[in-house]
Amino acid sequence: MLRNTRLLEDLARSRRRVERARDELENRVQARTAELRQEIAERERAEHDLILARDAAEAASRAKSSFLANMSHELRTPLNAIIGYAELLAEESTGTGRDDILPDLAKIVNAGRHLQCLVNDVLDLSKIEAGKLTVTRQPIRDAGPIRAAMRMARLAGTPVRELQRTDKVDLI
Repeated sequence: MLRNTRLLEDLARSRRRVERARDELENRVQARTAELRQEIAERERAEHDLILARDAAEAASRAKSSFLANMSHELRTPLNAIIGYAELLAEESTGTGRDDILPDLAKIVNAGRHLQCLVNDVLDLSKIEAGKLTVTRQPIRDAGPIRAAMRMARLAGTPVRELQRTDKVDLI
């Protein structure tokens, strides 16, 4: 009988330990579940914020593209008129004794064409960013433009390897 009593007491102690362990495990599961719910909520808020930021960036990009397209038209139209008028004045001035203004007219034409190139470059960059510029591989007559681009990249802080004569460049 004493032995049965001990066994029953041992069984009761074991049962209490199991119940305490179960309660402790249940508390830990509840705590971890609350932590995970909070983490999920934080991630959902962060995802929502990222979506809003992405949408705002896309809207800004569209606005920039629209601005550049409109501004290019606004710049090109008067610029073409200035270049055309300077060329017309140069034509009309040649041989009329007004040759003294020809260098100034040439400067106006050259500056206008340079500005046209800059406007076109800005538009091309905008098209590249938008993924709307088709790039085709074409041979070039010399590597000067490539070297100029490499100099510009270096000035911008981009590491660039020197172009060697042995590099494969399609030269005509």
